[in-house]
Amino acid sequence: MKKVQFIVLMIVCLLILPKPVLAEKFEISGVLEAESFYSSTDLAAGGDTNASDITTATAELAVGMNLHQYVHGQINLKWEEDDTDPLQFDVGTMTLGKLDGLSVTVGKAYLPFGAFNSHFVSDPITLQLGETRESPFIIAYNQDIFTVKAGAFNGDVKKIGDDTLVDDYVVAIEVTPVEGIILGASYISDMADTDADLLSGSNFIDEVGGFSAFVSTTFGPLTVEAEYLGALDDFASSDLDGDSDGNGDQPRAWNVEAAYGVTDKLEAAIKYEGNDEFFTSPKDQYGVAASYQIWDGVSASLEYLHGNYDNSSTNDNIDIATLKLAAEF
Repeated sequence: MKKVQFIVLMIVCLLILPKPVLAEKFEISGVLEAESFYSSTDLAAGGDTNASDITTATAELAVGMNLHQYVHGQINLKWEEDDTDPLQFDVGTMTLGKLDGLSVTVGKAYLPFGAFNSHFVSDPITLQLGETRESPFIIAYNQDIFTVKAGAFNGDVKKIGDDTLVDDYVVAIEVTPVEGIILGASYISDMADTDADLLSGSNFIDEVGGFSAFVSTTFGPLTVEAEYLGALDDFASSDLDGDSDGNGDQPRAWNVEAAYGVTDKLEAAIKYEGNDEFFTSPKDQYGVAASYQIWDGVSASLEYLHGNYDNSSTNDNIDIATLKLAAEF
């Protein structure tokens, strides 16, 4: 069955269900985001280029299913213009348990590698490098002040000569020692499996693990976010050498943000982020953003970013202004 036909069938089924059953068994949410941007790039070779566009950045429908006291299903459908055409099943999971804080999740999901907390419209560079969507088996244990997760999956790329097995893994821990402070760290056995597609789908000679650590602190109206994420060693030069210097790359990134709630509806934020040897993103980037809640579930955000690239052959500078209108339910 085609994806669009399946979606129509699912929506029809939800609409014809009696409201008491719908309220008891299903949790439905979604988001629509429209963005408009203007960018100006100063080329190191001379001259500049300008671009602008208006896009439907995100159209997402999420359906949670309370199948049993200890069984929960989740289906997320997402469409992003020029990215996920025509449509993708973003998440499709079943979670069993939550007995004494213990649960097991299987299905298509985002791995617990990285936190990616942000108050900006654009994804942080840490997310661009580290976000990973796979079909894992994840065990989670949750108590009052901490959560531990561990999972296994079959990665998209393998060491040359290895069999195709479920031999990749991820582990993560998150701790809230006091109210307003969250600390976390995570490890993935193979950085080549992230959605950054560092090796362009090719198998590799040497496996390189990845590490992430973050802190999130809230003091009244002020929130500060900081995260580091990256490979723990150099890739073999034959696997990854983005600057063609004959040495293997060790891509890593960081992001620091501070956001202040000016009023109940208005938030202002600043950021500084950067990377080493992740050449598709700016070497360093800083900016400001503001978000205003127009009505319940409806908000408008404006951001400005200035980034500097460095990929050995160019040192371009880019300025981007983005306006986003979002509606959530």
